[in-house]
Amino acid sequence: MKNALITGITGQDGAYLAKFLLEKDIRSMAHTAGSQHLTSGDSSIWTSLST
Repeated sequence: MKNALITGITGQDGAYLAKFLLEKDIRSMAHTAGSQHLTSGDSSIWTSLST
């Protein structure tokens, strides 16, 4: 299985790339920094994407 790392997934290009990789069954990890959804702690998030 292929792997991919997506930085800036909250932007337009990152969102389209994530969708494309998921459709191709490529395991992906995504990173976003400075998310307004965080209330405390680290200002970056790593997440694994899956369908």
